[in-house]
Parts: sequence; C-alpha cells; structure tokens
Amino acid sequence: MKLNRRHFLASLMAVGATIALPVPLAQATTAQVNTAWKQLLKDPWFFAVNADNTITDTSIGEPKFRHQVFDVCLCDQCTPDSLVSDIEDCEPLASHFQQLALDELDEVRFNLDDDALTRHERRRLERLEETLEDDQEGWRDWVLLAGPKGLPRFQQLVKAWLASPIGSDDYEWLPSSSTAQGSAMGFFESLPRETLKALGVVIVDGEHPGSTYYAAELCQPITNANAVATELGLPFRFEPLGSSVVGGA
Repeated sequence: MKLNRRHFLASLMAVGATIALPVPLAQATTAQVNTAWKQLLKDPWFFAVNADNTITDTSIGEPKFRHQVFDVCLCDQCTPDSLVSDIEDCEPLASHFQQLALDELDEVRFNLDDDALTRHERRRLERLEETLEDDQEGWRDWVLLAGPKGLPRFQQLVKAWLASPIGSDDYEWLPSSSTAQGSAMGFFESLPRETLKALGVVIVDGEHPGSTYYAAELCQPITNANAVATELGLPFRFEPLGSSVVGGA
C-alpha cells in the first residue's frame, strides 16, 4: 500500500500539521520529504474521535461570525453589478437580501400613502415598488436601480451581515474546510480507498437524501485503528475527543 508522501504531507499541512522542512514542500527533495516523514512518525498528528465516531480536526476552531467563512468584495472597485454577482454567489446572503427587499417594499408602500409626495417622488417610489414586488429577482434590480449612488448603502448592509453571528440557516452553506468535521473529512477523502478500509474509516456523504451530515467516521476501536496506522507507517493517530493529545502534532 504505497503512498505518495509528498501529497500526503500536503494534506496533513492543510489540516494544520507543522512539517519540519527547510524549504516549501513543493521544492523539497525526496530526501527532505522522507526526513520530514520520519520526524512525523516519531511525533504524529492526532485527529479527534467523538462519541458518535465522527472524526474531527480540533486544530480548526469552529467559526462564529459570517465574515470568517463568507467572502464578498467591498473594495473601491466594487460596482452595483459586481456586488450583485458576489451576493448571488453567497446563497445565505442572497436570501438575506430577498428579505431586505421585502422589508423595503413595505416601507415604499407606506411612503406612497403620503399625499405630500411630489409627482417625481411618487413615480420613483412606484417604479421601486414594481421592482420589489418580484420576491425572487427584485433585490437584484433594487441594487442595480439604485446605481453607484446607492452602492454605499448596500455595502453597509453586506458588512452588517458579515459581522453578525453565523445562523442555523447558514450551516449547510459553510465551506467544509471551515469546520473541524469538514476539515477532517477532506483529509481522509484524499487517502487511498485501501488505506481507509484498513483504518476502518468510512466517508459519510449525507445519511439520507437532503441530509447535510458529511463526515469521516471511525468504525472500529481507536486502539485498533492506531495499531493499523502504526503498522502502515502512517504519521497520524486517533484520540478520543477531549484528550490532552488531540489536535497536536
């Protein structure tokens, strides 16, 4: 069961392991890679296994705020079109803007009841009302209709959303690498199937249709899995979640 050590070390580095190399991994010689491998065998990286047998990478702190996992360009070069595109690429933010558009529609209708409105202002509000009545696409046209002058307002709305805590509706959209469970899953997905089978690791890609549970699970006792890892010469081990060793290298 021969492994590509360079690729394996790259996967370990991706989950936070410190690899003792004098140069970047891509530039390291085969001898340097082998030396780093031997050092890791003496001081292996540890993955945690919780009570449900889910493998986690405790070097990854669970994100608390949206800006830690979602990225929207709010730079000086931002335009209404580019902002709309970025919002569309972030599903939970797009849903948020749909709700903002509905709130804006209520405000517009309230203002339209004002008899003191000028003809110009009434026409503007009526046009905006028509735009916002599309509960799916209205928010996009709302941003575009406001143009560059309205851009600061929408940028502030995005900033406020990014600065807020992650909500329950956000979790299915989080990048897998941003969570301890997803990071560990990404590592084990990179291993050969034969290695996973020997370790007793199973990749769960959704427990049932519509499920958002994706994880690597250890389906044999930790002591057995560690014995296999030792026998195969792998530079990582497993520990129960909460162990003082977990997360270290």
